[in-house]
Amino acid sequence: MRIALFGGSFDPPHIGHQLACLYVLETHEVDEVWMLPCAQHPFEKQMSPFAHRVAMCQHAVASLPRVQVCTIEQELSGPSYTLHTVRELSARHPQHEFLLVIGADLLRERAHWHGAAELCQRVRFIVLGRRHVEGTHPPRPPAGLAHASQAAMAQGSLVAVQPSDLRHVEPLDLPAVSSTAVRQALAEGRQPRAWVSRRVLSYIQEHGLYRPVAESKTRAEETDAIR
Repeated sequence: MRIALFGGSFDPPHIGHQLACLYVLETHEVDEVWMLPCAQHPFEKQMSPFAHRVAMCQHAVASLPRVQVCTIEQELSGPSYTLHTVRELSARHPQHEFLLVIGADLLRERAHWHGAAELCQRVRFIVLGRRHVEGTHPPRPPAGLAHASQAAMAQGSLVAVQPSDLRHVEPLDLPAVSSTAVRQALAEGRQPRAWVSRRVLSYIQEHGLYRPVAESKTRAEETDAIR
């Protein structure tokens, strides 16, 4: 099977993530999409507990056929580098062909990803348009890439091969929704019902995630008083 891998923090997963999965399934020749919640961010970004993010992803894809949540990054030691994940999945599932879903906003930094040259040799990229980002034409190389030394490329710090990107000629931008905006809305006591699915929002409310700052302080003070 051809599997499209869709990685991210998903803190929380929002309607843009769900639409991306559906868009890939309906417009690209793939059999399934696997959502890959990041277990340990390479740059030590603070995230909600992995179990909560996995559960929210499962709620988000519950109504999407041929989309599943893969928790392999929790099993891998160290930071969650995409290359390590792809290597492990390829070893476990040699019968599958894996592709990687990324937003057009990530194209300029892709050359600097961990093991970028090997990653570009292992998988093809499905590039999704993002608002205000050029998504229908090949990206320009990052500044300085054309003059980078061969030694740097050999070490894998820069992409030494031309990535094989899959994208449609017709422009299509996914909604400008972000997990950051969702968390901010929830922290301010608002319910972003247009940005998050009902299932995910119910889970967030049930488990008290992303609570307003004042409420979080009150609960913390109550806990300290009990101690």
